[in-house]
Amino acid sequence: MLHVTHFIMGALMMVLAFSLCSIWVEPVFAQSSSVKQLDREAEKARMDYLKQLGKLAKQYEEAGDTERSKNVLRQILDLAPDVEEAKSMLKELEERVFEEQTEQIEVDVTQSWSPTGLMLEKDKPVRLKAEGTYKFIVNSSVGPDGFPTSDLDRNLVPGINTGALMGLIVELPKPNSEQKPKPGTPFLIGAESELTPEISGLLYVRVNVPTGSSSNGKLKVKLSGHVTRATASP
Repeated sequence: MLHVTHFIMGALMMVLAFSLCSIWVEPVFAQSSSVKQLDREAEKARMDYLKQLGKLAKQYEEAGDTERSKNVLRQILDLAPDVEEAKSMLKELEERVFEEQTEQIEVDVTQSWSPTGLMLEKDKPVRLKAEGTYKFIVNSSVGPDGFPTSDLDRNLVPGINTGALMGLIVELPKPNSEQKPKPGTPFLIGAESELTPEISGLLYVRVNVPTGSSSNGKLKVKLSGHVTRATASP
């Protein structure tokens, strides 16, 4: 009788143990299944959103608004950096501006900093290509010691080759403002360059020659990309 009682008690303990296990294990399995379902729904929502963004990008492009199209494509790549179609389309749109927007200017090398009448935009790239030659003559008398380096440093823009074509962006004040135009840092144009301006403003150009020299001739410069004609210049 005692053995039977022990057997029954043991069986009851095992049943109780299995019952407790089911109480704790089942919610874990149920929770895991629920999370996986939510993950699937989240991924589907993400894919649907990306598809909608892709559709909007194409619609903006067809409507002629490439800037909005590019912004939407960048949103896609922020969410999914490996979408090759979005990468390709964005690159194509970014290159298109260099074909569709072009301007040409002529640089008189006898002048100092001269306004071009062209506006450049902050963070918007522009390409510049210059052609031509000019005469560069130094009229100063020079002794056996040559030119003083300190004098040349004051008259030439440091870091840019002597005689090279260079540019400068002047930030214009707002209308009816008492502020004065604010010039930026000179940069090399040379024969060919690509620039992403740090400020918006009017482009000025000149050749990097020292005081006491004379220059004669003109250079032609083609600009492409984010460049527009200014309505007025200071």
